[in-house]
Amino acid sequence: MKTISRYSNQTARPPQQGGFVLVLVVFLIVVLAGAVVAISQLTVDTSAAQSQALQTTRAQLFNQSGLELRAQYLVSAASPDEAECALNDTTHADFPDLVLNVTCSEDTYNGVTLWTLTATSQSAGRTPEDTEYVWHRMTAVVETQEAP
Repeated sequence: MKTISRYSNQTARPPQQGGFVLVLVVFLIVVLAGAVVAISQLTVDTSAAQSQALQTTRAQLFNQSGLELRAQYLVSAASPDEAECALNDTTHADFPDLVLNVTCSEDTYNGVTLWTLTATSQSAGRTPEDTEYVWHRMTAVVETQEAP
């Protein structure tokens, strides 16, 4: 009976294939690491864009509420003489990162007063060079008439 040694040369790999698996594994690790970096950068960019869009929407709604508040003040005045543009203050509402400034001017033609309201909101504590800076302006015209 012939016995085969456990450590015979018949089961050994040929020497030319010894490092192929190692090169393949290193290549796959590099490719997967690059994919992870690309996906994480894409996630950061998408998050920043969504944050900017949300802040722009808040600024637009902030302007609209400032215009509506000022228009209500002008329309509900007892007389046109009492309606004035005295509310030119900077207001911080429920949006802590935005500053609102509402200005108005008046023009009177034959007993009809046209109030031009301009609401401007911008990011508080930021400059236009910042990537998270938001600036939004809205204008409305309110017409009031003297009582006959």
